[in-house]
Amino acid sequence: MKFINKSNISIEALTHAKQHIKPYNSERLRYIKFGETENQLLDFYGKFSLPKNKKWTIVACVHKDWKYPLKDRIAVASEKIDAKKWKYRFVEHIFQTYDEAILYTFLHEWFHFIKHTKQISTKEFGRQGEPSANKYALHWLKEYGY
Repeated sequence: MKFINKSNISIEALTHAKQHIKPYNSERLRYIKFGETENQLLDFYGKFSLPKNKKWTIVACVHKDWKYPLKDRIAVASEKIDAKKWKYRFVEHIFQTYDEAILYTFLHEWFHFIKHTKQISTKEFGRQGEPSANKYALHWLKEYGY
């Protein structure tokens, strides 16, 4: 597995990401890519996918020109109302820096990988889903002092 860095992430934040994955088995991961997006509609962009070669990839991007601090509403819990509807609980979070935003995006996608590969239990952060991935990412940002 390799890291591809096409972003302005600091060495300190990149070190947090590299240290974060050490306890986990990343053999099924082809690469983790940090990058930037120019899409004006996206402040963050993350992707966890399985390409044709059967090795997973993680992409974490933030908008290259966004100004910080950046306020966002993040879903951290969900409740099924009926067969087609879900109710979400949101928290407001202020991303103070570029590093915090890109590290959050990486941690969110990393959760999907470790959950999908059964390296983390449901007890810790909940089922596979966006609110659980958000909660996981926010937890680790706090642990890293952001």
